[in-house]
Amino acid sequence: MKDRRKPSSRRLGILLLFALIALGLLFFAAYSRRNTRSRVTLDSPVLIETARPSRHNFSVRIPWYGKVVATNRIEITARVDGEILAQRVPDERRVRAGESLFLIGGTQLITRRKVLEEKQEFLGRQISIAEADAGKYREALKEKLVSRREALAALDNLNRLRLELSRTQQELSLLDDAASVPAPVSGIFTSRTVSRGQFVNTGAHLADIIDSRGIRILATVFSPSGDVFLGKKATCRVPGKAFEISARVIRVLPRRSAGGATQVWIDGDSLSKFFSPGAFVSGSIIVGRHKNSPAVPRTAIVKDEKGMPFLFRKTENGFEKISVSLGEADGDLIEVIGGVDPSDEIVVHGAYELFHRDFSRTFKVSD
Repeated sequence: MKDRRKPSSRRLGILLLFALIALGLLFFAAYSRRNTRSRVTLDSPVLIETARPSRHNFSVRIPWYGKVVATNRIEITARVDGEILAQRVPDERRVRAGESLFLIGGTQLITRRKVLEEKQEFLGRQISIAEADAGKYREALKEKLVSRREALAALDNLNRLRLELSRTQQELSLLDDAASVPAPVSGIFTSRTVSRGQFVNTGAHLADIIDSRGIRILATVFSPSGDVFLGKKATCRVPGKAFEISARVIRVLPRRSAGGATQVWIDGDSLSKFFSPGAFVSGSIIVGRHKNSPAVPRTAIVKDEKGMPFLFRKTENGFEKISVSLGEADGDLIEVIGGVDPSDEIVVHGAYELFHRDFSRTFKVSD
């Protein structure tokens, strides 16, 4: 006869297994609720996350705006009379030292070159004759057919012609060099005053080269509290980049504007790597530090229709809206200088969901 108690024992074992799994889940849930941050899942997929304010050191910053100014501007001038045949580089472009900027030519330059070439050829013929004469006088002096004075005069004439030929060749070479106007230093090609086809005289101003290594920022600062800026660290925002570069205030102009603004000079080793003269830039000057201040993430800050900031604080019955005073910012952290206690549980994620919903009726904490 078969034993009918075996199926009952099997069912009992299965029930015992499910009971152990349920106890394990209850234990895990109780352990999770002891975590520092509490999470409340609402009737929608929104997740509300709370945490106590952290502590952080903040820099006290005063914003500024300004313009990049060149401290070393070099004039480019024409070295010869002539016509601007070509502009070799575009305006406002960086150029290298020695790079050709303009080509000067035209009828007058061609005529001058032809005159010098004819003079060079004529002097060459005259020197050949003078060399032959000097040789004859030297031999005649040995035979005492001419005086020493006559022999020296023939030699002086030869040397004079050779010197004149050397000067002509040098002038011809300089004329060729002058036709191409090079950049004396590396920098920014700017402030062009001539155009192609225009006639210029020797010494005429053609353009400027701004030495990009010598730039500073003339910045305007509004500070009603009368902060001391000289020697303070400054930061400069780089357009299109997610970082700032460091600089320093090197001079404060003595007079304030009618609106109460102060002008300062800002300088730094990295300015020339990111900015060009004439660019408009902005940043901040660090005038102090707030140490160990209460801080919350930006996601915790909510602003009402009037732009006033507030936070949501967790209570026994739900969430409470509290007005706060904000201070400095550092990345994703915002300094809170009033309205919050270090022991408060603040909503750090989902604050705007609370703001846009009826939280007094929907969001309850079930402890």
